[in-house]
Amino acid sequence: MSIPSTLSELKQSAIERMRNYQESVNGPSSSMVRYVGKCDVLLETFLQRLVEAKGDTPAIMAAAETAVLAINALNDRADGGLIETGEREDLCELIDQACAWAGLDIGEGDVAGNWREW
Repeated sequence: MSIPSTLSELKQSAIERMRNYQESVNGPSSSMVRYVGKCDVLLETFLQRLVEAKGDTPAIMAAAETAVLAINALNDRADGGLIETGEREDLCELIDQACAWAGLDIGEGDVAGNWREW
C-alpha cells in the first residue's frame, strides 16, 4: 500500500508554502530554507509510518506523536521561526487527514494539538 496522492499533494503544498515564506523573508540560501527541507523529510517519514500503521490506532497515534515532537524540536532549532500561522494550519490539516486515512477517528480534528508547541 502506498500514500494516497491527495496526502502527498497536501504535504507538498505545505512544504512549498513554508519554503516560499522562508525564501521571501530570509533568502533562498538561508538556514531556514534548509530547515524546511528537514521538515519535508520528517513529514515523509510520518506518512510512511502511517502506511505501516493503517488500522492500528495505537501505532497511528505513536506515528503522529513522533512526528509532532520532531517538528517541535526542529522549530526550536530554528528559534521558533519555521512555523507561522499558515504553516501551522497546513501541518495540522495534513496530520489530521493522514491519521484519518490511516483509520484514526479524529473527531473534531487537531491530532497534533496533543503535542504541538507551534
